[in-house]
Amino acid sequence: MGRGGVRVAGAVMAHELKRRVLNVLVGIDQLCYVLITLGNGNPDETMSAAAYRLEKEGKWGGKIFRPVIDALFSFVERDHCRRAYEAENIK
Repeated sequence: MGRGGVRVAGAVMAHELKRRVLNVLVGIDQLCYVLITLGNGNPDETMSAAAYRLEKEGKWGGKIFRPVIDALFSFVERDHCRRAYEAENIK
């Protein structure tokens, strides 16, 4: 295998590692949400998606936490909670 093949294989491995790490982080997020809600939260919903949904429903938890979460993720993406909510509702 030439150098180009090694670079491609390395890029594929890096992408796979990134995907796996993201899966673990999402799983931790979902677990935290269920624990915070004492088992009352949807076990497949992240805190970000829940915050957006709660805000849409006019609940104080969403009105408080959605802007905070969006601010924390503002360096990564705009409207993080809305995007998380939309991504979870496409599943």
